[in-house]
Amino acid sequence: MTTLDEAFAEAECFAHIAHEFAEYAATVNAAWRELWANHCPVCHGWGTKSLWDYCDAMPAEICRRCGSAGIAPDGSYSPCRYCGWWYDDGVPVT
Repeated sequence: MTTLDEAFAEAECFAHIAHEFAEYAATVNAAWRELWANHCPVCHGWGTKSLWDYCDAMPAEICRRCGSAGIAPDGSYSPCRYCGWWYDDGVPVT
């Protein structure tokens, strides 16, 4: 059985961990956004809005990560010819 003092100590520990993770996430996200400044603001560079819903905020040939016209406009499946993105990278912690 957990005492009230132990429960409070555990809650404080979780709060500290959550705070540290939030700081880490902010740092990692800022670095990614600086590297890929032209990423899609809707899908955050991932290319999808949900598991089955592709992002349509930009024309199909525009890369969601680098913002260049590097995706084949004919719908063929190939990575961005400028940065290599292919639905495998986006803002790390969204």
